[in-house]
Amino acid sequence: MKLPYSARVLRRILIGSAVDVKADGSGRLLIPNELRCLCGLTREVALVGLGDHFELWDQAALAEFEKKELAKDFSETLEDFVL
Repeated sequence: MKLPYSARVLRRILIGSAVDVKADGSGRLLIPNELRCLCGLTREVALVGLGDHFELWDQAALAEFEKKELAKDFSETLEDFVL
């Protein structure tokens, strides 16, 4: 992780909470209960692909986040947006 020393608490939380998981016979990953609770994941989740990585969101939390973000003014951001 390329974070400054001042972010060591964040590193400790992120890296310290990491666990190894293995896929089951159907290729599914079981997120351990303690991580689901820590991240606020309920039964309904969304897997969001973002190029070279993905994010796992609680579906309701993602909908609320996107609603708030879409209410913002994107005019300056869109000037530099390239697909």
